[in-house]
Amino acid sequence: MKLPVAAACVAALALFTFGAQAQAPVKLVYATHASSTSLPAKVDRWFMEEVTKRSNGRITFESYFAGAFLPAPDLYPGLARGAVDITTAVPAAYNPNEFPLSNVILPYVTDKVDAASYAIRELYDTNAEFKKEYEGKGIQLLWTYASPENSLWTHKPIAKASDLRAMRIRAVQGIAAAFAELGATTVPMSATEGLEAFKRNAIDGLSSIPFDSGNSLGIAKIADHVSDAGRMGVYATWMTSINSRKLASLDPEARKIVQDVAAEVPKYFLAEVNKVISDAADGLIKANENLKVVRMSDDEVAAWRAAVADKLHDKWVASVNARGFDGKALFDQYVGLIRKYEAQSTYKPGIDILVERQARK
Repeated sequence: MKLPVAAACVAALALFTFGAQAQAPVKLVYATHASSTSLPAKVDRWFMEEVTKRSNGRITFESYFAGAFLPAPDLYPGLARGAVDITTAVPAAYNPNEFPLSNVILPYVTDKVDAASYAIRELYDTNAEFKKEYEGKGIQLLWTYASPENSLWTHKPIAKASDLRAMRIRAVQGIAAAFAELGATTVPMSATEGLEAFKRNAIDGLSSIPFDSGNSLGIAKIADHVSDAGRMGVYATWMTSINSRKLASLDPEARKIVQDVAAEVPKYFLAEVNKVISDAADGLIKANENLKVVRMSDDEVAAWRAAVADKLHDKWVASVNARGFDGKALFDQYVGLIRKYEAQSTYKPGIDILVERQARK
């Protein structure tokens, strides 16, 4: 009799211990360089609040915005070494040497934010080399969402490529390469630094600016003209990831809650981005009733694309090939996914909405 009783006691103790571990509180450290009022911050707050709610307060977050914990270039390296648990950042922009494949998000592919968001997620799920770029560093992607399409803010109208000659344009990533090909002098700096330079006329224009940022940064109060820069489109994607060791350390219940809510984020983001773009169009009109939207002719848009797109895309393919990857195969897969999701897109670019709203005035 004694042996079964002892065994039962041990089993009960083990069960109690497992239950206690399963119900242990969890605090996750989250950090981003996005401002606390930005769309990425709003989406991420929803995720964190939803996780806390569904876990009945057992999973909480220690949150840092606007680079308060780590500056943008250190976020993904910090995530890899476990300095933070979750981050939202743009590693393709700030860590291009460590995340070269993520730079496949190039101008002149799409201006549909929803298509780009879904395409990048599927690329991660289906392309082993792309996935290894993250998981090989001990990082697991939770979700991704594309930044709204590029816009160009200037004092003088830019209706054709020749208008860009000798102009100094704040631009980064593929957008900078595109403007350089078109004859502009590009100046790499942060958006806030660029805004101050634009105010002082130290530069002639601002680009690599998502459409909604024209409103949130107050650019419309300074600029006289805005355009979509020949429909350069989506050029960057926010990647939200978790440290793989941290995710594995969570008990099954906590891990499931985090993963389940993460899977719902893209749908929430896309509902929010449509609202944000619509509100931004209204905000721009309110900020500057005399703001002129420059709509390039179809021929001019085609000319910009012909002069720039293939060069940019081929240059990226060559740079990736030099690292031992098949750049063309990856780029073709990405473009194929874009076309797949464009067919079901519900996103309308901000410039199109702005033109419609101005026409009603």
